[in-house]
Amino acid sequence: MGINLHSKWSNRRIEIIIKTMQIAMRYYSYLILPFLLSGCSNKPIHNSTWNSNEIIIDGTFLDWKTDLTYDKKSKLLYNVANDHTNLLLCLKVTEPSVTNKIMMRGLTVWVDTTGKQKKNLGIKYPMGRSRSMRPADQRTPRQPMPEQQRERPVRPQIQNRMELIGFKERGKSEVVPVGDTTGIEVAVKEDPYGGMQYEVKIPLQVILKDPDEFLSDTEKLISVGFETGYIKMDSSTGGGQTGGRMGGGGGGRPSGGGPPGGGRPGGMTPQQGSMANMTQATRLWIKQIKLVISE
Repeated sequence: MGINLHSKWSNRRIEIIIKTMQIAMRYYSYLILPFLLSGCSNKPIHNSTWNSNEIIIDGTFLDWKTDLTYDKKSKLLYNVANDHTNLLLCLKVTEPSVTNKIMMRGLTVWVDTTGKQKKNLGIKYPMGRSRSMRPADQRTPRQPMPEQQRERPVRPQIQNRMELIGFKERGKSEVVPVGDTTGIEVAVKEDPYGGMQYEVKIPLQVILKDPDEFLSDTEKLISVGFETGYIKMDSSTGGGQTGGRMGGGGGGRPSGGGPPGGGRPGGMTPQQGSMANMTQATRLWIKQIKLVISE
């Protein structure tokens, strides 16, 4: 009988231990799970770099202190800096087809001070060229330029004006000379191999009601987007084939033309693959950026 009581008591203790462990695991899961879920759902935050030295907006990156960040999807490189008075952005394009899209149909930089990737404030520069404009030369994208032309500025006919979207009135845009009274500075330079370098400086007082308060609030984030224009192919001339007539495009999904993602299907020549990429906007959103208040 004593053996049976001891056995029952041992079994009872095991049951109590198991139930206690189950309750403890359930309790800790309630505590830990929200943190795990929040860690999975939050987008990574890109910390801006403090601009202690004066960054000159000239289309070169020699005065940027940190390396550029590479975005795999868009194949673009970028960097963000700020000081107490300005937001500074730089963008490096390495694909000649993307450079061509920008020169032909423009590049728009979007700034959303709510951190929600809204297209309320935009700067379009270059604005692209009209159909009457012709390239200054007929070199192939990968053919190096002569030494005296390397890192030349973008051609004069498309560098002297920019389009400001939403700065004076939401949803409204205006074309102004580069270097106007807003204090926005922008510059582009082409490189020897068909790429380009882009820089812009935006006064914080132009995009923020109270820059000092914004910089002091650790919860405040901004979003920055880069979006190229694209070539819209005329479907009436063959469903967007390379022989179609080119029309304007300000971004968004193309109506016809190349395969999704700019891929090159079997049998497509390099020239056709480049044209397929030209029919789609190239986009990059830096979704959450924390501006810094000091170095």
